[in-house]
Amino acid sequence: MQWETLREGARAVDRWVCERCGHLAVIEDWDLPLSTPGPSHCWNCGGSVRGAACMSCGLTPGEARAVHRELRDLIDPELSMLEAAAVASEAGRQCLALKLATGAMVNADHRDAARLLRLSLLQDMGELEAALGDCRVWTQGEGARLSTAWAVMGEFLLANTRAGEAMDAFKKALSLDPHDHSTRARLARLLYGQGRYGQAREFAESAVRQGEGEARALALGVLVRYAVHLYRQGDSAAVRELQGSLGDDVVGEEATLLGLRAWLEADRGELEPARATLRAAYELDNENPMVLELKEPLGVRRWTWWSWS
Repeated sequence: MQWETLREGARAVDRWVCERCGHLAVIEDWDLPLSTPGPSHCWNCGGSVRGAACMSCGLTPGEARAVHRELRDLIDPELSMLEAAAVASEAGRQCLALKLATGAMVNADHRDAARLLRLSLLQDMGELEAALGDCRVWTQGEGARLSTAWAVMGEFLLANTRAGEAMDAFKKALSLDPHDHSTRARLARLLYGQGRYGQAREFAESAVRQGEGEARALALGVLVRYAVHLYRQGDSAAVRELQGSLGDDVVGEEATLLGLRAWLEADRGELEPARATLRAAYELDNENPMVLELKEPLGVRRWTWWSWS
C-alpha cells in the first residue's frame, strides 16, 4: 500500500491505495488552506475570517490550533508540526503535509522553513497561483529585505510564464545578496532564453568563477549553450574570445568546450593538435554530441590513439 495525492475534480485528496491492484482503501479529503494565512484568511481551510471565526469552517484560531495538533499526532505526537509536515510529504500525503506546514508557519515553528515547504507542496499540487500569492505576501512583508524571498518569487513567476517579472525578482534578490550565485545562474539562464546573450554571459561567467556546486554547473551550462550558438554561426573569433575569457581550467573540464577548442585549432590549420584535443574531449564524455559531430570533419576514424590520421 502507498499514499498518493490526486485531484478529484477541483480538489486534491490523499489516497491510500494498493500498488499492485489499485484498490482504494482510504481517501483523506481535507479542507486545504490555499489562501495565504493571515488575519483575513483562515489557516485551517483558507476561508475568510470575520470576527473571531472562519466563515467557511467555523473554527476560531484556538480551535484551528487544536485541530492541527491532532493532525500532527496522526504522524507522531513527539514531532514538531514542521517535522510532521516533512514526514507526511515524504510519505506522499501532500494534502496533510500542506495543512501541517501551514500550521507550522502560522505558529512560528521554524517559520521560513515551514513557508518554503508550504510553497514546495503548493507547487507539487499544481497550485501555482496560490504559491505566487504566498510569495507576494512574503516579499511585501517580512521578506521584503530577504534575498531568498525574492529568489523564490522569481521561480514562481517563471513557472507562471511571467518572465519579465521573474527577471526583476531575481535582480532584486541579487541586490540584497550579491553573493547569491544560485540566483545569478538562474538569471543568466532566463536572460539567455530571452535572447539577451551578452547579459546572460556576464552573469553566467560571474557565477562560474565565484559559485560552486549546482549554481556553477547551471551557469556553465548557459555558457556552453552560448558557445554552441556562436559555433553554429561560424563565428570562430567569438568562440575563441569566449574560451580565452573562461580560461584553460574551465574549458578543460567540459567536453563541448574542449571539442570547440579542437575546432578552433583545426580552423587555424593545426590538425594534429586538434585531433589530440578532440580525443581528450571524448575521454571526458564519449557521448557528447559536439564531440561526435566534430569527429568526421577533423578526420578522426576511430578514437584509439593509433588511428589518428
